[in-house]
Amino acid sequence: TKRKKITSRVTWPQNAQRAGVIVLDTYLTNWKEIVTTAACEIDSAGTYIEAENFTGTISQGTATFIEETSVAGFNGAGYLRSNGGSYNDPPTEEGKQYLVTFTDPGTYNIWIRGYGLNGTTDSIWVGLNDVSTGSLTEASYNAWEWTNNIQSGVNTITVPSAGNYYLNIWIRENAHLIDGIYLTTGGE
Repeated sequence: TKRKKITSRVTWPQNAQRAGVIVLDTYLTNWKEIVTTAACEIDSAGTYIEAENFTGTISQGTATFIEETSVAGFNGAGYLRSNGGSYNDPPTEEGKQYLVTFTDPGTYNIWIRGYGLNGTTDSIWVGLNDVSTGSLTEASYNAWEWTNNIQSGVNTITVPSAGNYYLNIWIRENAHLIDGIYLTTGGE
């Protein structure tokens, strides 16, 4: 079994009443190594992120995203399909995290490239740092579509200062497909 030794040393000034050193050795026998994934740098003029390039998963609920390639017309290596859903706000089903670096603070518009089969499979939750800001929905069906149409809440995120954040999507409706996310401070 792998072990790591951590040594802590506490010293205090020596005087007539007190003097001393304490050394504590701790051995870790079970720990989790965290692999840091490089953050995607967000350009305020516009940045596209492939849905399948998530850096983390928010595990909750029973619905999950599945990576697929069966519906033609997607960008990149594939897309994500939800296999369940919930209209609860805040979201109660699986979410995906995208580690991003914002160099410019401000309000960013969120666009998604999605595919809905009908009016019950056409929306997804979006947010920042694991907090939902709203849900977006497609206006047409059976085709890939760019949209920032609001289903509920807002279609923006507010970045208070430059730095690393998690951009999020969560499952809202069953059988919804998401191919990509686009962030911009512009109105396009």
